[in-house]
Amino acid sequence: MSYARASDGSVLWAPPTPGGRPQPEADPGKVLIWDVPIRVFHVLFAVCCVAALGLALVGDDSPRLFALHMVFGIAAAFLLIVRLAIAVVAGRHNRLRTMVFPPRETVAYFTGIFTGSAPRYPVHNPATSLVALVMFTFVPVLLWTGLTPEREAADELHALLAYCLLALIAAHLGGLAIHTLRHRENIATAMLTGRKRAAFASALPTARRGWGAALLVTSLVWIGLLFASYDTTVETVTVPVIGTTIHLEVADATDVDERRD
Repeated sequence: MSYARASDGSVLWAPPTPGGRPQPEADPGKVLIWDVPIRVFHVLFAVCCVAALGLALVGDDSPRLFALHMVFGIAAAFLLIVRLAIAVVAGRHNRLRTMVFPPRETVAYFTGIFTGSAPRYPVHNPATSLVALVMFTFVPVLLWTGLTPEREAADELHALLAYCLLALIAAHLGGLAIHTLRHRENIATAMLTGRKRAAFASALPTARRGWGAALLVTSLVWIGLLFASYDTTVETVTVPVIGTTIHLEVADATDVDERRD
């Protein structure tokens, strides 16, 4: 029998036995794959991105909601800096290099999604890795275009990237659903608990709870200070630590109507 293996030697997929049960090596039980720091980042980053996009969609006629959309965008960009720190202090599965796959492997995986032959990866797979890396690229560009004052080209690029980010989030959720149905594993729960069905060779030795707690407190304090600095009278926000004051270019309802016309 043939086994598909990852570069660390862990089993990606193994054929079932004649009775239909998976090979023991392919399904050894749930082991720790995601440590606490990456789980904290995932939840906070998801909340900030969804809040920023949601407020942009519903707050087009409300300057206050649209300003909050911008503040959440700044918070999402800060969390990307946190993600770079996680790549240094967290477990081996969180290194950014583990999210980069050869083009041929990526194409083969996407083809396998539609043919039903895509292997199961114990940690990152090429599809989710590609989506995540594109998201990480979009967020800083969205921040830059969103804070660029009175430039039509920047506004158009910002809107385009925002809809692309929405599409990526939808694709990511769709991938979670496909994985859950195909492999009978609730991958969303796995990101919360940190445990997935994988070979023991893929397991992390520790959840790094101390680093996770420190990251959670630091992130919440920074984001809290960011929101506390939001001055509604002059529409400014001050970036914690570095002290830079950003003027939020928020159009009132009249300006919005004029732009639509």
